[in-house]
Amino acid sequence: MPILGETRNVAMGGAPFTDLDPAENMFPLETEIRNARVTDALHWRSRPGYSETADSGIDSRVTALIPQHGGFAIHASGHVYKLGPVAKLFDDKITGTERPSYANHDDVVIVAAGGDLHTVSSDGVGTIATAGYGIRWADVLNSRVIAAGYHPTEFKWSGVGNHNSWTDIDFTNTEGDGQEIRHFRVFSQRLFFFKDSKIEVWDNTGGQTTFSRSFVIHRGTLAGHSVVEANGGLFWFGDDGDFYLLNGTTPQPISGAIRRRLDDMTQTMDCYGLDFPTEDCIRWFFPTHGRCFRFDYDKNHFSEDNAWIGDWDRMPIASAMYHKGQMLVGDYHPTGKVYEWGQEHTSDAGTPIRMYRRATVKLDESGRAARVNRVLLRLVRGEDADSPLSSTMLFRWRMDRGTWRSRTFTLERQGSTNPYVQMRNLGTGREMEFEIIQHAPTKFIVSEMAVTARTMGA
Repeated sequence: MPILGETRNVAMGGAPFTDLDPAENMFPLETEIRNARVTDALHWRSRPGYSETADSGIDSRVTALIPQHGGFAIHASGHVYKLGPVAKLFDDKITGTERPSYANHDDVVIVAAGGDLHTVSSDGVGTIATAGYGIRWADVLNSRVIAAGYHPTEFKWSGVGNHNSWTDIDFTNTEGDGQEIRHFRVFSQRLFFFKDSKIEVWDNTGGQTTFSRSFVIHRGTLAGHSVVEANGGLFWFGDDGDFYLLNGTTPQPISGAIRRRLDDMTQTMDCYGLDFPTEDCIRWFFPTHGRCFRFDYDKNHFSEDNAWIGDWDRMPIASAMYHKGQMLVGDYHPTGKVYEWGQEHTSDAGTPIRMYRRATVKLDESGRAARVNRVLLRLVRGEDADSPLSSTMLFRWRMDRGTWRSRTFTLERQGSTNPYVQMRNLGTGREMEFEIIQHAPTKFIVSEMAVTARTMGA
């Protein structure tokens, strides 16, 4: 018996759909995606998973990963662990309790964490006592090390080409207007001082002044660790609750689509951001609220990533780096572990990744009610020959925000098949809201979704 109604695809890719024909596609009114990303073909693909690659043996969070000289893992306890074939835990530690920042000065790694300024190399951890104490941020410009964070408005610098040379006169102050330096970094050969509601941009002018303020950008941050340099640009979580990209000298908001979710959070000063260049994305973590927002800077699209422990939980990632063709992440939990992160890992260290998508589609463009006679899903089973983890999918739906209904499907473990799953007679309404929830070890899951609906009275 033929299925009555008009069949249209659901454009759930989460990206601009300028090339799709409205006559053939339904465009979601509202979309939420967790633990999945959009491919170039606008299919849904599971986010990468991870598996253990190193363990320092220290019961402490890995707060920074540094790629230079084979790689280092810095712990919240101050311990430094040398990664690589000849792994080693150094005796000396980084001082301070802040999230570490680091820079490379003439092939020497400089690290600041709110205590002394340190050097880190394959030989161990050194201390630059002449730089003073309390430094939170360190970066390099024109062969000088610049330090900030030890004072609300002041910053200082080393001698040219000598990170051990510091004097009592080589310092100056940003504006003393009651705002403090929340973050500092060098970008495009300029100094960027992120303050409460503005950014002061300074240049190395030379002469007796050495550095001078060039201009001010009126959008700052209270979450200093949210500032990320990625894809040739600067991104941060603004003092007004939006994420921003610096476009020239103009702060450009990028998070309008998720602003309501951002407003749900009351504690955002602990936000920190990490670049994942292998995925063309930044992940911003809000530890207090256990949330992680993923921004695809190639497709200009936000989604969320989570762990699942009976409920959505915080992604246990405290640090990340790209090193020798691999993406590595440091454990947020006090384990001292470092993980390899990649699409080839189809679980979170053995725990299945829970993928979630939610959307609402208008069934008839004129606003009339329609009867949904069929929903057809096309699935890609995966590329593995035989997985030890079962693959299940829960499809939930409701009409016009009524009662939820659901069906659960179990996929075969073996083979790279592309099965179709269909459901019939789902109900009548003007809008259909649906959720797709999956626990699966496969790399590709849902590739297509189509809805066949017949407008009432047509």
